[in-house]
Amino acid sequence: SEIEPDHWVTPHFVVELRADEITRSPVHTAGKDKNGEGFALRFPRILGLRSDKKPEQATSVKEILELFDRQKRVKVEEGAKT
Repeated sequence: SEIEPDHWVTPHFVVELRADEITRSPVHTAGKDKNGEGFALRFPRILGLRSDKKPEQATSVKEILELFDRQKRVKVEEGAKT
């Protein structure tokens, strides 16, 4: 990681999140590409704890990339009303 956290912790819990979308970020390093961009969650919300999963079973960077690629891309046409 290139970001120095205030505290390091040992993974113990798996948290279920929902976010509006997965975006590329020049700050975050998970899944960092050749352009130096990783992945970030836009407006993440905690849904709860997953007591049925261990930290080793949490979503991998490979799975995040697959989710990112499957996101619906919507182009706003020039002059379109929102």
